Amino acid sequence: MNTDHSAVAGTLSTPAGPFTVIARDGVVLASGFTDDLDRLTVLIHPAIRPTDIADTDSLGPIADAVVAFFAGDVAAIDAVPVIQRSTALRERGWHELRRIAPGEPISYGELAKRIDLPRGARAAGQVCARNAASLFVPCHRVVASDGSPHHFGWGLPVKEWLLAHEYDHAR
Repeated sequence: MNTDHSAVAGTLSTPAGPFTVIARDGVVLASGFTDDLDRLTVLIHPAIRPTDIADTDSLGPIADAVVAFFAGDVAAIDAVPVIQRSTALRERGWHELRRIAPGEPISYGELAKRIDLPRGARAAGQVCARNAASLFVPCHRVVASDGSPHHFGWGLPVKEWLLAHEYDHAR
């Protein structure tokens, strides 16, 4: 197990608002549409939560992928490594979220089917709600059964913007 409890954090300006990433050794631990570092830090599982986070102006390939995503290369975020810890069910859900293609959102019910969730759509919603690595683990690609955006920790306007951006650039 990595005993280094330090990480770096950087905030990028995006058309959807400030986007902050906490990373260790080029691996995303948490990210979201906020510039509030404390709001992100608490999302990281205690087993991997850094005790020291230094500000950085350069997140290297992570920042490059974010810039490319917002410039229209909506698949640029796919290769960015992420680490999250939780129950086996949530980890399976996060893995499945990374398999959803940009511009092709699925319903909470469909996510539940894909990961054999016994409690269905509500439990799939919890998989999304507990996701610490927003954008890189694209929980915004999960929508209500009628196709409408539904719940997003960073606000529905951000989710709507991301879905429209991906739809426009995935084709």
